[in-house]
Amino acid sequence: MLPLYTNAVALIQVPSVWGYIAIFGLTIAFGTMLLPTKKFDIGDGWFFQWIMSIALAFTLFIVHLCIGSPRIWPLTILSGFLWSTGNITLVPIVKRLGMGIGMLIWNMVSLLIGWASSRFGWFGIRPEMPGNETMNIVGVTLTAMSVSIYVFIAPTSVGQEVAGQNTQDSETTHNTERNVSGSTMDSDPLLYQEMVPVFHRFWRSRTAQRILAVLLSIFSGVLYGTVFVPIIYVQENYRDASHRGIDYVASLGLGAFIGSTTYLLLYALATRWQRSSNGGNERGTPFLLLLLPSWVTGVLCATGQACWLIANEALQASITFPIAATLPGAFSTLLGTLLFREVQGIKNYIKLAVALSFTLAGSILTGLSK
Repeated sequence: MLPLYTNAVALIQVPSVWGYIAIFGLTIAFGTMLLPTKKFDIGDGWFFQWIMSIALAFTLFIVHLCIGSPRIWPLTILSGFLWSTGNITLVPIVKRLGMGIGMLIWNMVSLLIGWASSRFGWFGIRPEMPGNETMNIVGVTLTAMSVSIYVFIAPTSVGQEVAGQNTQDSETTHNTERNVSGSTMDSDPLLYQEMVPVFHRFWRSRTAQRILAVLLSIFSGVLYGTVFVPIIYVQENYRDASHRGIDYVASLGLGAFIGSTTYLLLYALATRWQRSSNGGNERGTPFLLLLLPSWVTGVLCATGQACWLIANEALQASITFPIAATLPGAFSTLLGTLLFREVQGIKNYIKLAVALSFTLAGSILTGLSK
């Protein structure tokens, strides 16, 4: 029996059904990848994201060896670097918005950037025309609308966490006010006295923290939406480049490892690794206890990325992005609600039900638009 692929060019096209199976796989993988960390305080997240990236790179390299070690193109390593840059915002987002809501916001941005770049041919890649353009646009619109509804769902854990921060930091704020009032070095001490406490109170407020998390989600969504652009560009413009998506898993893993390690070293230099003297994060779980959950998260993420590459090949990016960018977040939000009660209250339940309906309808229409 002939193999389905050679190392350079596919002998036969991957069936569309494989693409839908891959989408199901990435939905489960991405939707559950943060569950192993729910019982741990991962602190500022730098050690977590580094171990996660190592696990992702290791898993994808094993896949790379299993499929015959295809050529690694330098430009495709940029895909992993883009992913690692977006990944460093994961912990701050989840801590402020919850496991599902943050994912859904960055997925909306990723959806729009990924769909538009592949549909209209941004960044030097060729435009992809779906079989039913109207159905594709309606599906994308519905999925984008679903995420706009998710934004207004306030997770219970976030409110409690921010409230706890306000209580713990009230004494610090009071001391700051007292120190400022006694300052003689500022040229305008009265103005300084009024502005600093106001800024501190606003910065520690729930509103400010949610705004910060939303901005970080948008930033990471832009990066996630362009992750596959270097790979697609190489596939379309490099003569000897492989046309099968799974051949680029090693590039993705290598870029992720390089990026995450670079950011960790920069962070260590900037802070002089002050927390390492305590054997872990200053207010988090010791490093050794984070190894296993961080590793499992990385393996799940690698599984999702591999499935996404297969789905892109079997279907096309303008179809897979709207589905793959919303279903995992919806599944994660549903799990967060059922298992950890991140979402509570009748109004929030209604919003969640409407948003999930939009997500499901949009995903179905987009999938059928091929």
